[in-house]
Order: sequence, then structure tokens, then C-alpha cells
Amino acid sequence: MRCLEQVLTFIGYQIQRGQHEVVRDFSEVPAIMADPNQLKQVYINLIMNAVQAMSTPGTITLTTRALPYGVEIDIADTGKGVEEDIRDKIFQPFYTTKPEGEGTGLGLYLCRKIMSEHEGSLNFESTLGEGSRFHYSSTIADPISQQKPMYTRVCSLTTQWLLGMH
Repeated sequence: MRCLEQVLTFIGYQIQRGQHEVVRDFSEVPAIMADPNQLKQVYINLIMNAVQAMSTPGTITLTTRALPYGVEIDIADTGKGVEEDIRDKIFQPFYTTKPEGEGTGLGLYLCRKIMSEHEGSLNFESTLGEGSRFHYSSTIADPISQQKPMYTRVCSLTTQWLLGMH
């Protein structure tokens, strides 16, 4: 996905500085209607969180998959994981685990909000000491009628451009 590749180029220095490996597991995905700048904001935040979660060289795995009626995008790391007692707080506005002055606590909140506005969901799984996986899924068609919504049909070319599939 071109959008993810652009983000990796943009923040590549941060990834290289931590000596992290990036694994790309990209499958063909259908076009979705999305604002590319907002998607980039989400990807930057999730990947930078992954970089910051790994105090030693680790692996960031980016996965894209097509669903029968949408797409899935996973961003996983081999960092320290999210502690059980804060898992229900990380998407709350102004909640941060970073020292004062280093984080606003808005990153994950805004990521979830953006994905929700794009008719999707953002969730995560985490194992302490092994890492975390943030999972985005979005529906692109109405499963009952098996037809794309009107805005998707009208904007299919724009959507392909937004996802870098042109």
C-alpha cells in the first residue's frame, strides 16, 4: 500500500535509529473511501508508538488483508506490550504513559476517532513482554445487498488514488 510506504519513508530515520526491522505483509485490498492525510496521521502515530515501545531492536509488522466486505490493516510490534491495568484507558483523550512533556495523550484517541469516521474500527491485542498489535478493519460494501454504497461507487477512482492503488 502506497500510503503505508509513504509513511515508512517519512519516519524511516526513527525506525532505522532504533535498528528495527519492518516486515511488510501486503495483500491486494479493495479500494476504500478515505482521506489519505488522515490515514497517514493514523499510521504515523501507530508506527511511532511501536518504535517507542521497543527499547531494543525489534520488529514492526505491517499486514493488509482483503475481507469479503472490507479491509484489515494490522500494525504489530515486538515491544514491551500494554499493561493489563491500563488497557481500557489507552484510547481515552489525554491519557498517556509517556513522561510529562513527551506526549499529549491524544494520539490513540484521535486514531480511533479517525478510523471511526472512516466507517471502521480500531482495536488492539497485547501480551506483556511480547508486544502489541493494533487492528483496523473497515467495511466497503453492504453485505446484505452485496453492493457498494453510492459514495463508494461515485468515488471509486478517487478511492484508488487515496490508497495509492493507481
